[in-house]
Amino acid sequence: MSNNIEENLGELIMFVSEVIISARMSTAYNPDAKYNQDSPVAAMWFMNMLHHIYGIGEAIKAKHSPAIISEIQDVKQAWIKDKQFIDMALRTNKHVYSWDVNYGLALLEKIEVKLKNSG
Repeated sequence: MSNNIEENLGELIMFVSEVIISARMSTAYNPDAKYNQDSPVAAMWFMNMLHHIYGIGEAIKAKHSPAIISEIQDVKQAWIKDKQFIDMALRTNKHVYSWDVNYGLALLEKIEVKLKNSG
């Protein structure tokens, strides 16, 4: 992996952290979420987003660029399919957030393009 992809992987980790914060704010950690009947579903959508990333990590660990690209494409497809639910989850419990699905998709796209151009 080259083409400064490490910077984009760092951004991906930061993005994942922001999604985790939103998930946390849909739990009893946030007093407003504690009594919101939609909180569990919101937390589920955030966690669903993140579990898709496992395959990317596995492919990176194996240092297999074609597999990384394939996993990225799978994640993008899943996030696009679930976008309306993830967006709804972001609005379920009041909290400060600076991310959205489109930002995550653009970040994955940057990584995918760099991998394709380096191989």
